[in-house]
Amino acid sequence: MSKTVTCDIKRFAGTVTFADPLTYPQYITWKDAIEKARQNGNVDLTVPETALLILPGVLACVESFDVDGIHGMIAADQFPATPRLASARFVVWLINQVGEIVMGVDTDLKEPEPPSTSG
Repeated sequence: MSKTVTCDIKRFAGTVTFADPLTYPQYITWKDAIEKARQNGNVDLTVPETALLILPGVLACVESFDVDGIHGMIAADQFPATPRLASARFVVWLINQVGEIVMGVDTDLKEPEPPSTSG
């Protein structure tokens, strides 16, 4: 199954298709990339080195890009680093999308009903 999401960042406008649900190898690659960035001591995604550490985990969860300048799949070392603000915003957007898949946001699970207070 897949999840296609529209990106509204002007420089990277279009859609990105993510695996949903993630496989164990995808999830482990994602988790390991996040941990590697934390161990590096910097999780500020405006720092290019941090983005480069996290991108392999993000890209493991992407099935395809159809955004301005990227069509199909690319490797982390081919990911556009400029313009800086747009690129950083796009990386953050991608991380948020994968995070939603990992955490189960927008799943069809219903929240439990509150207990009845009537006698």
